[in-house]
Amino acid sequence: MRRLVWVTAAAGLVIVLAGCGNGGLQREAQLFVVDVESGDRQQLTNGPRSYSSPSWSRDSRRLAVVTSGPESGAIEVVDAEGAERRVVVHARGFIQGVAWSPRANTLAYVRLREPASWTLETVKADESDRRELAAHRTHRVAVAGPSWAPDGTQVAYTGGADTFVAPTRGGPPRLLLADAWAPSWSPNGRLVLLTTRDALIAAPVEGGRPVTIVGGLIDAHAAWSPTSNRIAFSGVTFAGDRRYYLYVVSVGFKRTLRVASEVVADAPAWSPDGRSLAFATWDGSVRVTLRTGETRTLTELRNAEIRDLAWSPDGDHLAFVARQVPED
Repeated sequence: MRRLVWVTAAAGLVIVLAGCGNGGLQREAQLFVVDVESGDRQQLTNGPRSYSSPSWSRDSRRLAVVTSGPESGAIEVVDAEGAERRVVVHARGFIQGVAWSPRANTLAYVRLREPASWTLETVKADESDRRELAAHRTHRVAVAGPSWAPDGTQVAYTGGADTFVAPTRGGPPRLLLADAWAPSWSPNGRLVLLTTRDALIAAPVEGGRPVTIVGGLIDAHAAWSPTSNRIAFSGVTFAGDRRYYLYVVSVGFKRTLRVASEVVADAPAWSPDGRSLAFATWDGSVRVTLRTGETRTLTELRNAEIRDLAWSPDGDHLAFVARQVPED
């Protein structure tokens, strides 16, 4: 088990993790990284707070991650080797998600400051230049994102249960689509993928009619392919057996293929080259489906619930969070 060494630095609180080891599963979700080639797994956190929403830096050397406590939320920046953690945001309320800018050393996150008060905020990874970009008052709650435009100039996010787009250099947000949430910006910058009560919808960024990609859904958690021509999602259909399956849909042709079963209710993760697709299963495994159709198990954690898969930009590592669940 790791030994925590707390160091106060000029920029804020730094947590140095002395020693390696993999610690162990806890009731609160912890952060893990696995080497895609070797399958070697490392546990990067081991504490009383719950971790979620890992997001990689452009150089694949660091991760931003949300931590949650009883009355406050925080964002930590974690060295991918597990050597250091830095708290860059600590605030009252609940932080729903964090995303690292594809073009800068900036983090965007959505925060529920108090009941019915949502904000979109940004901060530099060194804790500087913290800004509030947008604020909304609503009692509605849905998966908020956020998701950066590929050029780093805008952020899509959900305030309550409506999705907006906000410029990062100032200016009011604009409504993209009402009654839609969980935004995911397409890699080509043209569309934002959204979830509604019964469908996955692609909304054009520059205006135009939203397009239904897949309908007849009870629930779905989706991710764009790097080429923007396919979407993978874990979902339940009204026509099915009320179980989650992994699907891949070709956007232009709207052809949907079921590729795996026994998956958790969480978005899969594409490799940066688009040749592989990682997903978590209900038995505590992370599996990778190759373009050839072959599926292999990357890592396993007994009695674990695995969520929030994130592939590093260099393609070498996969991050995820996992918590212990009781045996049946």
